Amino acid sequence: MYNYLKGIVSEIDGDNITLEVNGIGFEILASGALIGGAVLGEFMTVYIAEVIKEDSHTLIGFNDIAEKKLFSKLLGVSGVGAKSALSIVSLGTQNVLTALLKGDANALSVKGVGAKTVAKIIIDLHGKVDLDAKTLIAKPKARETLSGECADAANGLTSLGVSKVEAERTVLEIYKDGMTAEEIIKIALTRRAK
Repeated sequence: MYNYLKGIVSEIDGDNITLEVNGIGFEILASGALIGGAVLGEFMTVYIAEVIKEDSHTLIGFNDIAEKKLFSKLLGVSGVGAKSALSIVSLGTQNVLTALLKGDANALSVKGVGAKTVAKIIIDLHGKVDLDAKTLIAKPKARETLSGECADAANGLTSLGVSKVEAERTVLEIYKDGMTAEEIIKIALTRRAK
């Protein structure tokens, strides 16, 4: 099972994004917050939940760990499927937590989730959310950036005329633990010369 993927957003299509990780494009059904923060060509971290059925294997992506935890709790409620849980999570973690704590069914109303199911969600999760609210509350997420040797290598490549997006993508493809910026740049330039 995957916890998260780090890569470059290569496509945004409705509720889906494609995240390119080391040359592999992962199609991800995304939460509202993730779609809102996704920028083509930008590097980002996506927290992942897998939904495996007999006829499909779907990766569902979240902006942060709090969304992922909330999604998992919603899936634990009988009658709540992945798409319904994702629709509720897309209302915003803090909004959902507040609605659950207050028992506000109207605040949890989304297309495809009936009143009985919303009531069941409130009943099933009310006590659990009280205990976990502090760990579920999302903190604002800073824009993901490369750091250390990777950042130095990307800056070196951009100073040599490589676009920022291409430099970041190349560095992510090449980097292995312990590599220096010079080693990364050398390999990147060798690849470009081919």
